[in-house]
Amino acid sequence: MNLQNYNREGRNYKTEKVRQISPSSKLMHLSNQEISFYISKYGDPQENTKDSENTKYFMSLIQPLLEENYQLKDTILNLTEALKLDKELLLETISQIVKDKNLSSSSTISEILHQLTLSVKKDRDYTRKLEEIIEQKDLFIEQLQGEIEQYKKWKIDFIQEKNLEVEARTRNFFQKMQQLEENNSKLCLKNNETVELLIAEQQQTQSLNEKLSKFVDDLYKAQQQKQELQLQLSIAERQIYQEKQDSQKRLNEQISQLHKDHYQQMEQLKIEQMGIVNELKKQIINQQEEIKNLELSYTASLDKNLNEIKRLQQQLQDSEKQIQVYKKQELANLDNLSKIMMEKRDKDSKLKNLGQIIAEKDKQIDNLTLDVLSLKSKLEQSELKCTQQITKYKQKYKEKTQVKIYEAKKDLEQKIVTV
Repeated sequence: MNLQNYNREGRNYKTEKVRQISPSSKLMHLSNQEISFYISKYGDPQENTKDSENTKYFMSLIQPLLEENYQLKDTILNLTEALKLDKELLLETISQIVKDKNLSSSSTISEILHQLTLSVKKDRDYTRKLEEIIEQKDLFIEQLQGEIEQYKKWKIDFIQEKNLEVEARTRNFFQKMQQLEENNSKLCLKNNETVELLIAEQQQTQSLNEKLSKFVDDLYKAQQQKQELQLQLSIAERQIYQEKQDSQKRLNEQISQLHKDHYQQMEQLKIEQMGIVNELKKQIINQQEEIKNLELSYTASLDKNLNEIKRLQQQLQDSEKQIQVYKKQELANLDNLSKIMMEKRDKDSKLKNLGQIIAEKDKQIDNLTLDVLSLKSKLEQSELKCTQQITKYKQKYKEKTQVKIYEAKKDLEQKIVTV
């Protein structure tokens, strides 16, 4: 509960919270409701610091005047009682005068009376002065009391105004409290609705988290399958590369062996042809000598010798034809070698295309990870396709290599047979 604390003129107010009542306060025995009502009606006495300071200030002015007034009244009463015709008091005053004035006992009574009259006059003058001072003080006190009463009236009016304002504020406060209670009830209903919505959202989030966990598991399994497929593909590529290298080595060895065999065969053919030519030359020389001898000796057998010469010429032509055939075979072997090299290049291009196909399949596998529902089926299909293609390529490559090796062997056997 907030109250307004005003100064003496009723301006420059500030809103402050009600302080807790100290244990020394007179309101300690009251309940909290009674304390709040008392404070709302009369104000907190601890907060009206300026009023308390004003009262202290007035009391500080009045207190010494009252004390002086009491002292003067006491002295006047004492003097009036002493001036009465009471023997005891008179003797006491005389003895006091004697002591104060240092009069001797031999002094006359007239002197003592003279001193007594002087002291009485002084006392009367003093009393008059005191009475004047007292009258002045009384007037000042009356003025102060009038100011105090005016201040009290002002404070009462101020408190009444504040009470009216506080009552109006308390009414507004209770109205606002009722509105707050109504709003609180509405908020409670809304809070219950929001709690239900939160529970439903939590359930949905739990189900979504479960689905996400399943999705993550499926993705993890798919990635594992992808890694396994990649390992299998890499193993297959290594096997294909190894088989390619082995077949290439074999082909190179076969080609080198064919070159060596062909070179050896050509050398042997050249040696044989040179031997045949030398033999033919020797035979021709011998035959010429024989012909000369026969011409000299046998003129009749000239036709036979001519036929024999024709036969030998035919043999020479046949040998030349064989040499041309060997040259053609060598050219055919070179053509076969070029064809083998072209086929090798075709195989390399096919292997490159196969690598590109495998890369495209990897891209397809990476794209297929986005579709969770069709991931497994598509991965299995791609796996089957890859395995089938790899097996097909392997079979085709093996069949081609076997056919070429078989054809090369046949060609070599035929060449060996022809040679």
